[in-house]
Amino acid sequence: MITNIYKALQTGTQGYEVTDLRVTITGGKSTPVAFNSKDFANLAYRATVLALQRSCIQLLQPYLSFEVTYPPFYNQNVMKLIAVHQCIIADIRYDQQRITVLGSVSAKNEREITKNW
Repeated sequence: MITNIYKALQTGTQGYEVTDLRVTITGGKSTPVAFNSKDFANLAYRATVLALQRSCIQLLQPYLSFEVTYPPFYNQNVMKLIAVHQCIIADIRYDQQRITVLGSVSAKNEREITKNW
């Protein structure tokens, strides 16, 4: 039964693991629908999924931090990539030799960005 609760939490309702959650089992009894351990395990999975659906879980998207340092010559190209991939710029530092951009990007865009850079 516990294993099936963990299985339900691994995929959640939208295919992502559910974290920061506490599950408390308060009891159980035999019914015409569930009378052996396999039935209880299956019902535990279904009950967990149903509880997740009814709980209005908010899906938070992970973001990754980055730091890019480059010569000023490439500034236009780098800023174009940052805009295309919807990065969030936290800080830009300039000196005569280089520019450093600190920011974050959605994890879903990370592969595409590393491919282009």
